[in-house]
Amino acid sequence: MSTVTRRKKAALAAGKAPKMDALPIPEFSEATNGNGNGGETPRLRVAKPILSNLEPASNYALTDHASEQMAARGISPAEVLSAIIDPDSTLPSSNGNHNLCHDRGDIRVVVDPKTFSVVTVIDLDEDSRMAKRTPQWANLVLPQKIPAVLPVQKAPVRRVPKDLPESEEVRWLFAKHTKEDIRYVDVSPVIAKALLDRNTRNRKIRTGDIKEWSQEMEGGRWRITHQGIAIARDGVILDGQHRLESVVESGVTVRMPVAVGLDPEVFSVIDTGRKRNSADAMSMVGEASAFQYAAITRLAMQYETGALNRSKGGHANKFHSDVLLAYREGKEDAIRMATKVGGNARIMGLPINKTAVGTAFLLIHQACNDDDLIHEFFEGIRTGINLSGNDARYILRRVVTNDPRPLSKKQLALILKAWKLYAMGEPIKPRTILTFREDEEMPPVFVPLPRH
Repeated sequence: MSTVTRRKKAALAAGKAPKMDALPIPEFSEATNGNGNGGETPRLRVAKPILSNLEPASNYALTDHASEQMAARGISPAEVLSAIIDPDSTLPSSNGNHNLCHDRGDIRVVVDPKTFSVVTVIDLDEDSRMAKRTPQWANLVLPQKIPAVLPVQKAPVRRVPKDLPESEEVRWLFAKHTKEDIRYVDVSPVIAKALLDRNTRNRKIRTGDIKEWSQEMEGGRWRITHQGIAIARDGVILDGQHRLESVVESGVTVRMPVAVGLDPEVFSVIDTGRKRNSADAMSMVGEASAFQYAAITRLAMQYETGALNRSKGGHANKFHSDVLLAYREGKEDAIRMATKVGGNARIMGLPINKTAVGTAFLLIHQACNDDDLIHEFFEGIRTGINLSGNDARYILRRVVTNDPRPLSKKQLALILKAWKLYAMGEPIKPRTILTFREDEEMPPVFVPLPRH
């Protein structure tokens, strides 16, 4: 229990109002039902019922941080969307930016209204709880039933677009479905475009994902999984918008599962988890230090494929996890050693990019057989012991110490240049400096002649 929490509980026991260290949060009371104006004895806030119609907030996306906070505090996505639609109060964030805080019941939802994203979610009574919070999942506010005397309006009939081929699969895909069903369908660019034309809940497009996925489709590396397209009973796409956009972008027909006839309300609970990344893939195949291992593998592949020469500002093309795993085959031990070298690079306090060091070691180790020379070079960079002013390793340490932007691409280039100076074994001129421009091509890995 934190010191602040102890002070608050002690103050309440003594009958005094606790001193708030941050922005005051209104307390619920029996007289005011949570508006904070009644002056009654404060009590624990309670979770408020979920709204039946969450569509007005369906364009808000959850950040990874918000999803993690919700999972840790027992707050459901439906509660977050309800707070955005119908808050008890809304106030600006205390950190001075344009974020807004929506309070509803016992939760606070911090949103960025410019990007329509949920930044974080807070349990306002977390310090006062004696048991774990129970998330609200059911729609407790039910819509009114249509009286039997009124005519029930029929949904419009959705016909197959004229430019699509006549087939049983296409007729099934565009038919009206009142019950859930799922099939694996060959989704062509024409079919994908027709489905996107009917979508009325388009979320903000992530162009990076579309570019990455379309490249995988073009290269024949797209894998069939359980994830695909989800379509509601009214024909609106609930999930899979970016997959369809990627099919259109690539011009490739892709087989994927399509679920139809779903309840439109499930939109609020789709894709609320964290996306699996390349570090997860490395961890699943048993690699320790999976994040650093994946980063070195990715940067080495970007270097070898020339992607770093086409990138600007230190950012290069992404690779799908399957591609990185394929590149890893036959190099498992070398990448593990490179991960260890990169991890040890900053033990002595040198502010150098660990991914750049590990990648440089991997590339040099693959090209050069002189293990002693490689060890001398990287050990000198790590420790800086007994280095003279005209030693390439000393010059590199001086440059990276004063580097305001330690990007992995830039520092990889500097390490490869320093390696060439050191491995050549020739005297270095006084005041030699190492530089690298963003528009400069990456230097090749220098291979020294065998020492006798």
